Amino acid sequence: MKLGIAFLFCLLLLPAVAFAAPSGPAFDKLLQDVSMTESEMREYLPTWGLELEDFEDAEELRSFLGPVLTESELEMVLADFELTEAEALELLGVESLLGTYRFTDDVYNALYEATLTPITDASLQAFLEARGMTYEELKELLEANDDSLSYYEFIEDLEWAVDFYEGWEDWDESEDFWDAESLALFEAVGLTLDEIDALLDHFWTLPLEDEAFWEELDAIAAALERFPMSDDPADFTASDLLELFDLFQRALQLFELDTSFYLVKDGEKVSYSLADLFSMTSTGGADLLIELYNLDGVFLADLLLKADLFHEELGSQAGGTLNGLQDLQEVREAAPAAPVLEEAPPSHVKEKEAEPAEGDRLPNTASSSIVSMLLFLLLAGAGGAAFRKRAA
Repeated sequence: MKLGIAFLFCLLLLPAVAFAAPSGPAFDKLLQDVSMTESEMREYLPTWGLELEDFEDAEELRSFLGPVLTESELEMVLADFELTEAEALELLGVESLLGTYRFTDDVYNALYEATLTPITDASLQAFLEARGMTYEELKELLEANDDSLSYYEFIEDLEWAVDFYEGWEDWDESEDFWDAESLALFEAVGLTLDEIDALLDHFWTLPLEDEAFWEELDAIAAALERFPMSDDPADFTASDLLELFDLFQRALQLFELDTSFYLVKDGEKVSYSLADLFSMTSTGGADLLIELYNLDGVFLADLLLKADLFHEELGSQAGGTLNGLQDLQEVREAAPAAPVLEEAPPSHVKEKEAEPAEGDRLPNTASSSIVSMLLFLLLAGAGGAAFRKRAA
């Protein structure tokens, strides 16, 4: 079993991308093929937690939707679940599968949820016998991973977690643990397998059993929902930037992380604060280096985001976003003192303190690429922790 890209996406910090809703002949053809109007499509996508604007074009949307449910598709789904159509109708409480579900994935997901096995004394005993485990051995395995049987409602989720815990030591030491796409993306931002292990070990130490942790995570996620996933600086007001700064600090505190930021260009590594990044108009062609530490100052990992990820000509687009903020003075005053950190691995570049030239920051502009990148850290970081919650 290989772990996909989702879990560590929280560490990759890629800039957010905003798409216009799919349109034109290709989109019209898609709607015709699935027998939907645009209004119906806009009503359908939120059932998966998405909006039409989340898709770059009609081709990407078509790939997500998958095949329309037909007789032949339905036969394959029923075969997967070893059900007759009559049994599926009774299980789902509907009169017609083809009349209720539009896409194959819809009926597949509904049947999956309907066929989960609740944990009862009988089902748990059958699970233990099938795995050759005793109840005490199961309890010890879960407790060794800061987990508990009380967190589980279905046998299938418990089975997944036990597979994960029993296989972790073997997988953790091998590149086979990661799929090829994940490994390629880790390499693209300079993450080594040792750094990935260090980050995973750190996330395992978070108070994931504490309900207050999830309440704060939910609060951060809810606050982020109103912000545009955009790289247009005109979409962010001055108050937006201040709120994003606050949310970012809350997320770092929640995930018990400290960060150091540097711009790297022509052999020089220049230190910048988080407040500097929020008020920056351009990286000036420099790469962005992000170092991650735990709260004890122990180095965990660093990521190098290449300059071509960031927009460089933002000044004319901002439209007075930061007027009245005096170069985000409020943000700089709110910035925490730099932590005392364990020394990171030696760098190949020379480090110096930032001495911003006139024009590096403008009172009426903001680097939306950097803001969006930080916003993505919050959103995907939440998803990374949620992965651990589901596994536990």
